[in-house]
Amino acid sequence: MNLADGRTIAPDDVVGPLRPGRRLVLAGDGPPASSVLEASRGADLLIHEATFSVEEAERAAETRHSTALAAAELARAADVRLLALTHLSSRYFGPELAGEAREVFPDTVVPRDFDLIQVPYPDAGREGPMLVRGGALPQRERQPDRATV
Repeated sequence: MNLADGRTIAPDDVVGPLRPGRRLVLAGDGPPASSVLEASRGADLLIHEATFSVEEAERAAETRHSTALAAAELARAADVRLLALTHLSSRYFGPELAGEAREVFPDTVVPRDFDLIQVPYPDAGREGPMLVRGGALPQRERQPDRATV
């Protein structure tokens, strides 16, 4: 970029060195798919719907939804770092689907309203992705840490 006074500013003057990025995949509303598997390979975070438990696998197939177990199997096959289950049927509270998924993929969370998932840069020296309960709430309204759902 050339300035009015004749100076030229090059990208190296204002941009730092390259650094490893972060990858997250938001699968949307539907059953596990090969395209999601390919897109998720090695991702830091996979956000996948889990409308039903494995006991309702037939209903999940009929309605083109996923079970928590199927989402966990996909996460394991894709070697993601963290699986976040969303779009749960109102018949579930979360822990039961989290438990089902964790039997196959232990690094599974079920975020609730106002939760955040932090995905640090790999070179930041911090652990991988993590759920922060109530992280979107002002500090004074946050809940004390409880067991992760």
